[in-house]
Amino acid sequence: MTAAAAASAVNAIAGGGMLIAFPVLVATGIPPIVANATSTVGLLPGGLSGAVGYRKSLVGTAGLQRQMMLTSALGGAVGAFALTHTSDLVFSRVVPWLILFATLLFAFGPRIANAADEEGSVEALALTPTSFAIQFAVGIYGGYFGAGAGFVMLAMFHSMGLRDVHRMNGLKLVAGLGMNAAAIVVFVLRRVVLWKLAIMMAIAAIVAAQLTAMVAQKVNQRYVRAAVVCFGLIASLYLMVR
Repeated sequence: MTAAAAASAVNAIAGGGMLIAFPVLVATGIPPIVANATSTVGLLPGGLSGAVGYRKSLVGTAGLQRQMMLTSALGGAVGAFALTHTSDLVFSRVVPWLILFATLLFAFGPRIANAADEEGSVEALALTPTSFAIQFAVGIYGGYFGAGAGFVMLAMFHSMGLRDVHRMNGLKLVAGLGMNAAAIVVFVLRRVVLWKLAIMMAIAAIVAAQLTAMVAQKVNQRYVRAAVVCFGLIASLYLMVR
């Protein structure tokens, strides 16, 4: 529950909560695939709570929201299906590298987003064929593992001409809900969720999301980001050695 609360709080402030919840569950002896599925279920309510908080910033984007959610859901289902057909042994060997990749993506995410910045570009409120393909790929990654996917989406939003950070964060959360909800359906059908733990994580995530929302804009994201990156690097090294 503590890991879920911390992950949800970090998500509200700077993102990257999965980098905290997943390694903690694995360290307690839970099989990696089950830990991933359970973390996804447990953190979903916190993401929903966060998305509701951005509803005012999302006014006028209903069409884009539907496209993002549908595309993300399709990708998320594919990624979750791939995950549940991966053996624990293979996933155990892959997961340290996934955590390292996600940590680096989290560390350099703002630079990736800024690199996609084009001055004077017109805000697009519909997915182009290119952005659809990118978002579908992000959805697959999100369904399979997911940590750090938000920064790829932020970069894509920049390339689409969006500049309002609250609108972009809101769209990112909506897309995350789509991919995670679809992934959860697959996880439930494959019976890889520890429901008692997931429910406790969900309660902690909701409480933490609500409390953190009050102070998120006052916290220096740079320090939170640095702490998450350090934790991710340590977790990756620990799992490699293990």
